[in-house]
Amino acid sequence: MSEARRAPGSGAASSDIVEVWRTKITKAMAQPYLVALMIGSMLLSAASFFTTFDGMLNFMPIWAVTFCIVFAIQALLFVASWRLGFALADQETPPWFSGFVFLICLATSVFFSWVSLFGSINDAETQARTSATRMHRVVEESIVETQSRAEIARRERGEALLGDAGYKSWTAQIDAVAQAALAGRAALDAARDAEAARISAKIQEIESDKAELLKSAAAATARSGAATRELERIEEGRADLIDRIKALRGEVDAAQIAMVRKQGEMDAEEKGGASGGGTGRGAVWRTLRDEKAVLKAHLDTKMRLLQEAETRLTQGDERAEALRIKIAEAKAGDGSAELALVEARLTQMKERIGAIQAGERSDVSAEIAAMRGELTRFETGFDIALFDRAAARCEAMLDTMKSVRTTRSAASTLSCDRETVAGPLSALRRSSEAATALAQSCAPGGRSAPVVTELAFKDGVAFGRRCAALSGLPAVKLADLRKRIDQLVLEEDKDASAFVKTVNAWNDGDKL
Repeated sequence: MSEARRAPGSGAASSDIVEVWRTKITKAMAQPYLVALMIGSMLLSAASFFTTFDGMLNFMPIWAVTFCIVFAIQALLFVASWRLGFALADQETPPWFSGFVFLICLATSVFFSWVSLFGSINDAETQARTSATRMHRVVEESIVETQSRAEIARRERGEALLGDAGYKSWTAQIDAVAQAALAGRAALDAARDAEAARISAKIQEIESDKAELLKSAAAATARSGAATRELERIEEGRADLIDRIKALRGEVDAAQIAMVRKQGEMDAEEKGGASGGGTGRGAVWRTLRDEKAVLKAHLDTKMRLLQEAETRLTQGDERAEALRIKIAEAKAGDGSAELALVEARLTQMKERIGAIQAGERSDVSAEIAAMRGELTRFETGFDIALFDRAAARCEAMLDTMKSVRTTRSAASTLSCDRETVAGPLSALRRSSEAATALAQSCAPGGRSAPVVTELAFKDGVAFGRRCAALSGLPAVKLADLRKRIDQLVLEEDKDASAFVKTVNAWNDGDKL
């Protein structure tokens, strides 16, 4: 056995290496199955050359350089694989360097071949669909994470409020108001009964005023109705009267023209006669005079009728204007505005007395229990509405105590003022409003939230950024989420490098 065979991969002389490979190839050519394997491996190397070459062109656009690199990779891969195969066939220890070269070349070839196949299978439409899918996933994950962080921030601010000395002082004031209300419960009940009696009397007074207003309104409505009907009759006759006046004016004009013509005939007859022979006022002239007198009487009649029609039109217009004023005055005096105010006041007083009359002697205890229950639930879930309701109950209770003479003195030293918790309470309120806005505008199923999977790429990215801004969180707590969206835009841009798109596809599970 030669030195090269005794110590494979130990750096034997080149002549020994050539002799070893000549021996191995001669031995392989003597066995048909090894010939077939060698031809097959050459064909596979050729196919792998083209796929690796096509994939590497996306990263090294100079084809000559790419050709040399890929040729070297495929040559090393072919030689190293057969070297390892011969070593295993001869039951020798595989040379570590050949194994190392084989693995490096194999990984490189597989990666760039995968790039080639990925580019062939994923056309522009498929890549756009993949980008949209990735955008949907990133935006949805970003919204969920933003909501989670906003809720954590809300709870942190709520816990900060509970630990604040001002909040503890405020709750102590609330307890003091509750104790004072319990101590003066009898006086408060008596004051409530007195208030109910006073409101009942006031309601009766307002009901009486309402009845008077209704009578006035009915009378005004009747006056307005009569005037409206008369105005309608005048308006209906006015059009006929106008047509009548137009016709009479035409008849007067025609009668005047006939008079002028007849006068002309009389003048001509008086000066020379119709035949030009003889002059004076003879029988013909007198006949013309009589005819003129008839025309004059006809004209006078038409003039009188025209004047009467015009007078009726003028009087009708004046009456119509007076009726319109009367109708407006009737409507203005129907008391509708006063009735609306009276109705609103009655409703308010009835609601108030209903609330008073529905109450029992234990109302103060029930109010205190409700107030404390709302505070307890607030301190558990940090719902700002519960805090506001509890504070409003305290203020109402204190106002009632201040309105009663026997409890006024004790109430004057108490307060429900929220000034001591203004700072941390404002911070919690802002967090609660942000959480509500996120739930309504961003969370799936929110009142105004769009469906993310129905958004185009740019719209989805803008929606994700808008939701991050709605959270009200500091920029440092949103930096990674915003970076994720910005990275999505950069990586899925049409000008993004092939390496970026390939790595994204690999990370997303598109392993061909």
